[in-house]
Order: sequence, then structure tokens, then C-alpha cells
Amino acid sequence: EIGAWTSIFRFHVYNSALSGTFPTEIGAWESINEFFVFNTAVSGTLPTEIGAWGSIESFSAYNIALNGSLPTQIGAWTLIYNFYVYNNALSGTLPTEIGAW
Repeated sequence: EIGAWTSIFRFHVYNSALSGTFPTEIGAWESINEFFVFNTAVSGTLPTEIGAWGSIESFSAYNIALNGSLPTQIGAWTLIYNFYVYNNALSGTLPTEIGAW
């Protein structure tokens, strides 16, 4: 089960046929530092549970089919320095909570 990976440091999946949606269980990844998913067939929304990623520094989810709005919970990320979500179908406004980045 993907939610059991509590000590994952880097998650990189790109240029692959990975499809489906992001499971909410990825929010349990306590020590995730890098999250890169791009050029895949992943779709849907980002789960709000990823707001618990206190050690995330670099987040990339582009050239996929994200939709909806960015979860406000990502505003809790205090170490983030790279954030890429381009070439998606996101809508709405940027969460004001990310102003603390």
C-alpha cells in the first residue's frame, strides 16, 4: 500500500504511462522532500492530505491532467522552494495561504 511509505524521500515518475488519480494516502508520506510527476496520464485533483508534507522542498506536477483548484492546505509547507504545476487544467485562484512561502 502506497500510504505505508512513510519514510520516502524522493518520488519521481515521469515520461511514463502512469494513469489514474493521486490517492489520498500519499498524505502519510512524512519525510517526502521531492515530488516529481510529469509527462504522465495522471489526472484529477491534488489531495488535501498533501498539506501534511512538512519537509517538502520541491514539488513538480506538470504536463499531466490536474484539474480543480490547488488545495489551501499546501500553504502549510514551510520549506518549499520549487513549485511547478504548469500545463494542467487547474482552475480558480491561488490559495492565499501560500503567501507565507
